[in-house]
Amino acid sequence: MNENYPKLAYRFQLNNNFTFYDVISTIPYLANLGVTHIYVSPILKARSGSSHCYDIVDFRYVNEELGGEEGLREMVDRARENNMKILIDIVPNHMAYSLENTYILDFIKTGNPDILRLFDIKQSPLVMDGKLIFPFLSSPLNDLINMGKVAITLEGDIYLDFDGNKIPCSDRSKEWIIRRSGEEFLSVNAIFDNNDDFTKKRIEEIIHDVNGNRDLLNSFIDLQNIIPEWWQSSGKILNYRRFFAVNDMIALRSEDATVIESRHSTIRRLIEDYGISGLRIDHLDGIHDPESYLHFVQSELHPEFIIVEKILSENECLSNKLKTDGTTGYDFLWKVISLFTDYEGLDEIKINYNNDQGKYEQTKADEEHLVYNLKDLFMNEEFAGDILNLSWNIYENLVLRDHYEFSIKQIENAIKIYFKNLKKYRSYSNLNSIGELSEDFTRIGLKTNDPVLVTAGEYLNHKHKMGADAFLQLQEYSGAVMAKSVEDRAFFAYNPFVFLNEVGGSVWNSAVSNKNFIKFLNERKKFTHSMNETSTHDTKYGEDLRASGIVISEFPDLFRKAIEEARNSYITEGLAGRLRNEHLYYIVQMVVASVKSRGLYKSYKDSLNSHIIKAVRESGLKTGWKNINVEYEKSCIELTEKVVEFAELKPSSNIGRLSQMCKEYGQLNSISMLVLKFMLPGFTSNYQGSENHNYHFTDPDNRIPVDYSLLKDQSDLDLKKDYLSIDSLYENGFKLSLFRRLSQIREENLSLINEGDLSLLETQGEGSSSVIIIGIRKKNRRLIIFTGRYFSKIKEGSALNYSNTFLSLNKEWQGKYTDLLSNSSLEIREKVNISDLMKHNSFLIIKADD
Repeated sequence: MNENYPKLAYRFQLNNNFTFYDVISTIPYLANLGVTHIYVSPILKARSGSSHCYDIVDFRYVNEELGGEEGLREMVDRARENNMKILIDIVPNHMAYSLENTYILDFIKTGNPDILRLFDIKQSPLVMDGKLIFPFLSSPLNDLINMGKVAITLEGDIYLDFDGNKIPCSDRSKEWIIRRSGEEFLSVNAIFDNNDDFTKKRIEEIIHDVNGNRDLLNSFIDLQNIIPEWWQSSGKILNYRRFFAVNDMIALRSEDATVIESRHSTIRRLIEDYGISGLRIDHLDGIHDPESYLHFVQSELHPEFIIVEKILSENECLSNKLKTDGTTGYDFLWKVISLFTDYEGLDEIKINYNNDQGKYEQTKADEEHLVYNLKDLFMNEEFAGDILNLSWNIYENLVLRDHYEFSIKQIENAIKIYFKNLKKYRSYSNLNSIGELSEDFTRIGLKTNDPVLVTAGEYLNHKHKMGADAFLQLQEYSGAVMAKSVEDRAFFAYNPFVFLNEVGGSVWNSAVSNKNFIKFLNERKKFTHSMNETSTHDTKYGEDLRASGIVISEFPDLFRKAIEEARNSYITEGLAGRLRNEHLYYIVQMVVASVKSRGLYKSYKDSLNSHIIKAVRESGLKTGWKNINVEYEKSCIELTEKVVEFAELKPSSNIGRLSQMCKEYGQLNSISMLVLKFMLPGFTSNYQGSENHNYHFTDPDNRIPVDYSLLKDQSDLDLKKDYLSIDSLYENGFKLSLFRRLSQIREENLSLINEGDLSLLETQGEGSSSVIIIGIRKKNRRLIIFTGRYFSKIKEGSALNYSNTFLSLNKEWQGKYTDLLSNSSLEIREKVNISDLMKHNSFLIIKADD
């Protein structure tokens, strides 16, 4: 087994409030947990004050706000002294579109076309070549001029001020000002170096005259290297690719070897000089040719291992073309959630939700067409400019050069049809292997009777070397269409059961059976080390909040009553009648999953209310990021606070009872999930603080710094054998203590866990659905993992009742075993009563005696 691979990685979200030096202070604590790799968010120079550091502004330097190279060196050295290595997150797809961006600033001033080569600029029939759209104006340009909110200013340099958005002027526009002053002998910067007050005063007079003359002001604006646009128009007109649809994240060209090499030079040096061990590749799906890119990383940068961020759709496997050691584990995360969801209860919840949609919204939820319709909406509202750019590129190749008879509108429509019908985030074709994309075009074209797509499929098969690049570019955009329509819209607009809506899966995906889970784990072994992950900076919910929320699926009738209580109770004062049904369902689920653990939040009310505002805006129903409905959002918060009040003041109410069930059974769910994360093949990855508890809502709540002084105190607690009777396991440090012990068990059995054969050991009897049993075998070495689930069906007071539930085993699994937590001995015979093993434990890990 490769010793370079992580056994336990610990993820830190770095920013100016948590730096390399803060990481250093935690190293003794991490060593006590058994961490082998410190896993950090991006470390290169990011925008000032960035909370996440994915908004890189200069690839040449380590971020000084994090401690700079000196802090990085010390972190690496202290880690090495404690037998730990460093795994870093790198961002090859995009940078911040900001005046802090060295390259953007240089282009704005000089217009140097070589600088634009760094960025993924798209030729557009609506935008002049050689310029860059600047979509950050607070209002349309003409409106700002009419309001007198556009002006040239002289403040050590010449700037254009767009309603407070101050931008350095281009060199040629400065020369234009100087020529109008009659001082043609001056250089561009001479007005700032010259101490001649008369000259400076003359320049100020010229600027004043231009500001007062609309035609001259427009002429001056036209001389800029940017095209200033209203931020809300970016969906219609754009000439650069964005990260998803975020205007201030500009995509980089990844098809140019020189560009790739230049932006990875610092990472290469850090690997060579500092011994950085592994790389996590952010947003691989935005790269033009992921296969070639990963080959470059592997062969030129030489990290010890590579992990890629990849969202796999239902039934999709990671492409064998991608030379990676594994993924960030979104697939593992969602399949584990699915295992603990009661789908019989979920079916009832969906029926109730659909009935309520018909009753209160005069519409029925349509799972089959949900994503299709939201993709269409997104492309029309946010992506029309991108679609036009892609269409124009294809039009130039297919029509103007090769004389196919299609209009630009037909091509635009075909691209939309392709994106709407694509069930995965992207295909992985390139000039050397075009088949996957060609097959997708043909399949979707025949299904939808679209002539452009059918022709494109044939075209790529016969002429792909000539014009394929225009079609290959679609692959860089398809992931954005999927993510913005699903993760940032559907996950908040379709809310029968929100805790299945996570990166890598959704409430409309099929259930994961125990057998399918084992199949998934075995298939994943071809990529030697994918992450076993249950929380990240990108997940919608912290792992413990989610584990509590999925308990709702076990109580469909109680949930229905809780919804009606929130809708009709005198305490809620009719507030629900002002809200969309979708938001009522969302609010009730968030409250019942979190309210009984409010003491674990730094500020529960602020965190919950902020999350609800974000959720309703993401849904695009009654409010949104571009059209904020303040009164509606106020009603959402008022109802949220009333439901919280209901749960706390009326514990015997339906809302109160469901809240208690979520806490009681949710923490047991979380413990079972933790056992699976440690005891299954892959490598365990833990998001900061999750070893103790993680009830965070989505970002920015999940980026709040962790108080490690508290965790250091709790990590020395002993595991309590009677934990089933404890109401608040997390407050008592149980999860953290279990985390430490599981880390030790994994370390002691690592080769067996990662290299052994996995088998599902099936039970029979009344409680068989409430336990998952997995056997791992390598020659004569055997390990059996028992994890409980659906605890509402088996928990009675402080004990679990698996009455008449039996495990029948072949001879290869029979024999003497040791309980790895208690070190007690037991004998496993042909037929085992589960109650004899798990009456007072929600999980069990046993190893055959040698």
